[in-house]
Formats: sequence, structure tokens, C-alpha cells
Amino acid sequence: MKCTTRQTVAWRCLAMLAGLLMLGGCGWMASHAPPSDKPSGESLAQAEGDLFRLYVALSAAVDNDSIVQRRADFFTERYLLTVDPGDESSLYRLKLTQYVDRIDSYHQQRDDRSGCLTLNGYEASNEPVVLAVRYAKQADRWLVDDVHLGFAGSTLDFVDQPVCPDESDSR
Repeated sequence: MKCTTRQTVAWRCLAMLAGLLMLGGCGWMASHAPPSDKPSGESLAQAEGDLFRLYVALSAAVDNDSIVQRRADFFTERYLLTVDPGDESSLYRLKLTQYVDRIDSYHQQRDDRSGCLTLNGYEASNEPVVLAVRYAKQADRWLVDDVHLGFAGSTLDFVDQPVCPDESDSR
């Protein structure tokens, strides 16, 4: 089958576009890889006390299935007392980032010793949820200390300010 000039030009344009997309994707990955001489996003978030970035780092550990081995990096001893690493049904408490499938918005507040992160979003079945996470600062590290997942009746029930787990129980 012989291609017309118009078809040949179209195929060349598509090939060039695909090549540019591949190069652009590689460039993006390279430019966003953390340099080895600078702190990683997780350690930088620890230093700054940025609770949402800590949540994102926790999410990455859950996605990589390393959360059981790294649980002390993310959770207080008090929180870990509620989790039995040998009991598969208990491990959901470590995988709290899987409660929210898609994040709509978040709010955070903290002082020198504790802070709260509230996520408005949707679970896997697209039901609106509000996840409240309390962080505690221990030995210069911010760790998850308490969690509450609330099912919202609608997006009208999303919160517009940080809510701690103990406060969300009364909402």
C-alpha cells in the first residue's frame, strides 16, 4: 500500500510528536528526581513540619508495601499499640492513605508539639469522605498519632478548616 503525501506528512508528524513526548517525559523525570546531596522530600517535610508532605511520604511507603517495615518512621508508639503487624486485618490502620482515593482539598495546622491534617476527598467507590489525622512531634520528628475517617453525606459536609480526630467525632 502506497501512502499519499498527506498521509506521509501525518505519519511523520505523529512520529515526531511521540518522540517529543518521550523526551519531555524523560526530562520531567530527571528534573524532578531529588538530588543526592539534598534532603529528600520526606526529611525536608520532617524539618518543616509540613503535614501534607508527610502524608504524601506515608502514601508512597504504603504504595511500595514498605509500611510495615517502616512503621516507626511514620507512627507514634501509642498509635502502633493499636496495630498487630502479624494480623492482616489490623494492618489497615497503617495504610490510612488508602482510605482516600482522590483528594479534593486539605487543611493543616500545627504548633510546636502537635498538628492536624484534614483531607476532603473520595473513597474508591466515589463516596465523599473526610480524613482527620493528628500528628505529634517526638524527638524532632512528626508522627501520626491518631486518625478518624468520616463518611460525608455529600461534598457540602467537607470541612473548610483543619479538624483533629477527637473534634471530628463530635461533628
